[in-house]
Amino acid sequence: MATENLTPISPDIARAGWRIEGTEGTTNLYAAVDEAPASPTSGNSETIKSNYAQTNYIQFTMSDTAAMGESDSCSQIEVKAWACYVDMAGPLNTRIYINSGWVTSTEGQQTILDDWDTHRWYTWTFTGTWTKAQVDGMSVEVTAIDPTGIYDLQVSCLYAVVTYETGEPSSVDITVSESLSVSELQP
Repeated sequence: MATENLTPISPDIARAGWRIEGTEGTTNLYAAVDEAPASPTSGNSETIKSNYAQTNYIQFTMSDTAAMGESDSCSQIEVKAWACYVDMAGPLNTRIYINSGWVTSTEGQQTILDDWDTHRWYTWTFTGTWTKAQVDGMSVEVTAIDPTGIYDLQVSCLYAVVTYETGEPSSVDITVSESLSVSELQP
């Protein structure tokens, strides 16, 4: 099994109720959450924030795979978010759009803890069988749900881990036969 990380690469596809922390900016939100997962940062320009609404969603196009080959098969995708709620714990959900349809995670909606700006990693797992072309066309949707509409969720890093098996090269059958020369056939 091999893995590869994918990050948001382009302006969001669809959005309702998200902004860049500390501004009213609503463009290029993907750039605030696309940093290296080994060292995520939070802060004004590096965090997206839900907009004090009951349901906030955003959908990101993810980068194409670089190492996964055409004959490889993906069996699992994990979406990871470095996130926190401010002032109140609340639910967050992700789903992926892959192979012309939405797929929900095995964990479903998770409660993001209220730790006063203390971010934690949250993971959602998706299982199936997908080709390289299907994974390369994937997008991730993040939905924050606040029944009160007065609190906000912060996401400072988002990425997907693709787990795949490398395909075996096609086998070739070679038949070796002995050949005789004409001189060997004479009595």
